[in-house]
This record gives sequence, structure tokens and C-alpha cells, in this order.
Amino acid sequence: MAKKHFLIIVLLTNFIFANTIRLPENFTVKKTLSGKLSEDLSLHLIFSLNTSNKQYTLHPYLFDGEKVEKLPLIENKKQIEIVSFHKKGEIVSVFYRPKASEKELIEVNINTKTNSVLKKEPQSHNNFLGSFEVEGSSTLLYKNKNNFTIKQFSGLNNKSYKYSFKGKEDEIYRFLNHKTLTAVRTDEFVFNGSNKKNKIYLSNKGLVFTKDSPKTLTTNIYELNYEGNSIVVNKRMITVKKADTISFKKMASYFTDKKVYQLSLNKDFASLQINDIAQNKLVNSIKIDSSFTTSDLDYNKNFLGIPKFLTEMYLQRTSPTITVNKTIDDNYRVRFSYLNYYFNDVNRHWWFFQQQEKLWRLNQKDFMINSSSFHGPNPTNDFTFDLVKTSTNNYSFEILVSENGTILNKKLPETIYKKINKDKYAKKFRNNNNYYLKSYCFTNNGFRYMAYSKKNKTIELFNDTF
Repeated sequence: MAKKHFLIIVLLTNFIFANTIRLPENFTVKKTLSGKLSEDLSLHLIFSLNTSNKQYTLHPYLFDGEKVEKLPLIENKKQIEIVSFHKKGEIVSVFYRPKASEKELIEVNINTKTNSVLKKEPQSHNNFLGSFEVEGSSTLLYKNKNNFTIKQFSGLNNKSYKYSFKGKEDEIYRFLNHKTLTAVRTDEFVFNGSNKKNKIYLSNKGLVFTKDSPKTLTTNIYELNYEGNSIVVNKRMITVKKADTISFKKMASYFTDKKVYQLSLNKDFASLQINDIAQNKLVNSIKIDSSFTTSDLDYNKNFLGIPKFLTEMYLQRTSPTITVNKTIDDNYRVRFSYLNYYFNDVNRHWWFFQQQEKLWRLNQKDFMINSSSFHGPNPTNDFTFDLVKTSTNNYSFEILVSENGTILNKKLPETIYKKINKDKYAKKFRNNNNYYLKSYCFTNNGFRYMAYSKKNKTIELFNDTF
């Protein structure tokens, strides 16, 4: 066995060998799935078929980077498709649907202290729209022609909130009916922005929808707050302020900490407008042009300068994007980039990179993004690793702004969530043909990786610390 371990370490340079999992011979491995549960804890799932009893089986494992903890098996008569999972205290909750019965949701709660399993009765899963996972909870979204429903699960507790549409002209109905919705994770560093006009953010008290209208230079903001069993909507519209002589052709926005950051531009200059929606006021408006000095910017070595950046961003084939990441000293790193439509698949799958741990292996067809024919990879062709590419490395820069929107001319501080170049780690395995049925996730401190060894017929679990 030591010899096998040595070979694995040579093939996977810089990776710490963590554990080998060998299933009994009556289990045929079908796929794997890996996901972050908390700062440094991950969940790894092996999907198999038990040839003895013909049950589809889920083998769950907890991994803290050093120790692997095996959890009780989950069995089902039909294939299992994961919808969501999280850990609250001692309870690991897994939500799945049987593949042949997409309208049923099954919740399984595993007590990690007693190893007991509570499998609840199936509940309705009709009109599933998508989900968010953050530490300690899962938020599932549903929409039919009459209602929008949010179901929140946290350990053994769950709550449901409903919003009734006021006809087909209802703004929430029209927003959710849009063909290209982007869900934005708020519990990790957001590297590249989305070029989609409609975005959904998870907030502490509900959801926030934002809708950009480049023609009118406006961003509509819908705050969906929980009150009792209902959803109350507060609407605001933020318009980019400019002189009548100025014309902007493109725009993008980002929402965080009750502030809306609007990027608008023409071929000569761009404008960053920051609005505080809690106080209903303009915080600052920053002009971005060739007058910016290197002390104002943080950029990579391939950055071509503001004039060239604006020219490229203004072209018809490109789309501007913006993200904002809070720093450990309570300031904000505002990142500007643009997407080239030549990398269309990357653009369309932007949110898959933010939520890949639950989507890579699902092959589901009912998640929020439906602008492409893809809805998850073929488990046999490493689609995930081919797709995780950053098309904007040479076309991005960052500025640092304070709480009141003032530009700070100092070195960029660390962000609350660590900046991770996911492409760098994915590349290590893209061309490795010794493994397949791969899955991976990122915690705050490391890159977790699970793969099936064809040669050894074992599942190998790795951790690479940042």
C-alpha cells in the first residue's frame, strides 16, 4: 500500500494524501460530489449501486483536511440526485430527489454524534427554481404561476415563506420568469462578475433581486423580507446620475451590505456610482479614466491600462462586470473586468463556479441558469475542469474604497473571504487520466479533492492547503 501512496503523491504534486476509501465489491461506483460545509469542513458523497439488493446508495464522509469521518449510508430504490446539503451543529442534512420522480424532495438528517439517521417523508418538489447553501442552512426556491415560495432548512428546523403574484404583470413574477437569472454567492470571494442583468442575492433576512436596465441606466432592487409566513417586497430604483451631455452605452451592478455599486461607461471613460439604499442616498460617484494613476489601481502584470481597458470593454463583443469584496479592515475591494463573448460558455456558467460543489454532478435541468444547453457535466469527460477557465485575467483591475466610498491609495488588504484562483487548482487534474468520477470543493483553508482510481479501484481523498 505504501508504494501506491508514493505513486499518487508523485502524480499529484503538492497534494497531501489524506485517505483511501475502498467500497465492498457489491457496490459499483457511479459518481462523486464534494461540497463545503463550514470554514474548514467538507462533505464528500460517493454514489453507488448495491448489486446485492439493487439499492442506489449514498456514502457520506466528513473531511476536515486531516481526518475522514464515515457517516451512515443513505439508500433509495431509485437513483439519487442531490438538491442541497448543510451541517447545523451535530446534524448533517442532505436533500435529494429520486431521478425518476423529480417532484419529490426527500430530507435525510444524520446525527454525527449518535450516527442515527432520520429520513423524513417525501415532500412536494414541484416547480423547483434553485437553492442557496450557507453554513448551517439550505434555502430552496420554488415558483409556480401563482406563488413564489422560499423554504429554509436549518438542522431539524424548517420554515416556509410565500409571496402571491398579482397577475402576470407582477414585477417579481416577471423577474423570476426571466430566462437568464444569476445567483450570487455571498460566503466566498467573488472573483469574476456576471454579465447577466437579473441577479439574486441571499441576505440575512431574505433575498435581494436586482435588475439592470442599460437603456435607462437604472437598477431596480427588490428586497424580499420574511414576515411571519409571508414575503414582503420593498422596491427601490437607482438611476445613474450624469450630465445631460454624457451618454453611457453599457452598465453593470453589484449589491452588498445595503449598497449598490453601478458601473456605467462609454468609450472614453467609466463611472462608478455607489448608493446606500438603507439611507436612500448617493454615497459617491467616481470617474474612471486615464487620470487614474498606478497608486489608485491594483492590476496584474498584463493589464493594458485604463484607455485600452475602456476601449475593449466598449466593444460589442464584450460585456462589463463588477464585483465587490469586503476586506478585513471593513473597506471594499471593487473589481472591474469584462467578459469576451468568444468565451460564451464560461460567461453563461458564471454562477456554476460560485456554487460548483452542488452542481457539477447533478445533470439536473431545472436550475436558475437556462440560457445554455448545458446543465452539468457528463461525469465521464471532466467537463468541469475544461470549463473552469478565467477569461478575464488580462482584463481586470481593482480599487479600494472606504465605507463612505472614498478611494484609498494603499495596498489592497486581505478580504474576509480568501481570494482563490480556482483555475490554478483545477488545472492540476484536468489532464490526469489516472482518475475519473472527480469532484472537488474549496474551504477557507484548502482545496478538497475526491477521485476514483481506475488502477486501484479505490476512492482517493486529498487536501491542498492554501
